[in-house]
Amino acid sequence: MTKAEPTPVEQAAAALAQAHEQREALRAKKAQNDLVLFDLGRQKQAAETAHGAALLADDGDTVASRDALASVRSALDDAEILKGNLVAAISEAGGAYNLALRAHADAVFAEQGAVIRDAADKLDAALLDVLEHRAMIAAAGFQMEAAAKSVSDSNPSRFAKARDLVSDTIRRVADGKLDVPFSLLIISEIPEAL
Repeated sequence: MTKAEPTPVEQAAAALAQAHEQREALRAKKAQNDLVLFDLGRQKQAAETAHGAALLADDGDTVASRDALASVRSALDDAEILKGNLVAAISEAGGAYNLALRAHADAVFAEQGAVIRDAADKLDAALLDVLEHRAMIAAAGFQMEAAAKSVSDSNPSRFAKARDLVSDTIRRVADGKLDVPFSLLIISEIPEAL
């Protein structure tokens, strides 16, 4: 059994998910780096204080405190450089995400536009059938009404309801409802249609 090729919407959705994942991974890395920067800022302040104290002391070890301060400054510089690169990378990833989002939307528009076109053609055909059947039912109802009047039926207007029943049913269907099948509805109002 061969696997079907992914649709353009599925391909665009996969690209969108990948772009989202890349953007979020970079955001997470930036958030982690921001925490590192904060911590290194505190370490630098502590190293400067320790180095200042070593410089003040007559027998202070300024080499060790200078090395500790240099190490923190170097790590801080690296984290600042990384921050700048992450900001640029996040911006690029955001742009790629936006392009993927647009490509996905365009693929959905194309796919669903075709569905609408096909369904609209089928609906047009169905509506022509509905109009034809509505006219047939209305004409039959009017003929039944005329026949009822010719024999002095006590309620000939009940037959004229056929057209209104069809129209009401069409409105309910247009609203997404079909509580009772039309064939049962018409028989309940015009038993002679049984």
